[in-house]
Amino acid sequence: MKNKFDFKKYELICLRFQAIRYEGKKMDKNLIKQFPNDFRLAYGFAGDQELAPIRRGLKIPQTNDWFLFDEEGKALVDITTEDLFHKTYKEAKEESVTVSPS
Repeated sequence: MKNKFDFKKYELICLRFQAIRYEGKKMDKNLIKQFPNDFRLAYGFAGDQELAPIRRGLKIPQTNDWFLFDEEGKALVDITTEDLFHKTYKEAKEESVTVSPS
C-alpha cells in the first residue's frame, strides 16, 4: 500500500525582518549587551566560551552567519549560514535601520 500525501501550496505573503552579519568573537560583548534576552556566553566542547542563543533550537553562530531579528530589530528569530541566507533572502528596497547599544 502506497502512502499518499495531499500537498497544498503556500507562499509567503509578507516577510520583513532585519539581519546582522556575525563577524566573530569581537562582536560577542556588544551583542550580549544589546540583546540580553537573546544571547549569552556558554562553554563549548573545546572548553572555551562562545556566543550562544538563549532560545533553544537555534544553532551556535559561526563567523559569517547571519542573525535574523523581527521587523523592529529587537527579538532574535533565527541564525542561518551565509550561503543559505543569500540563497533565501534579498535586500529590501527600504533603508536599513541601525540599532546601537544603549
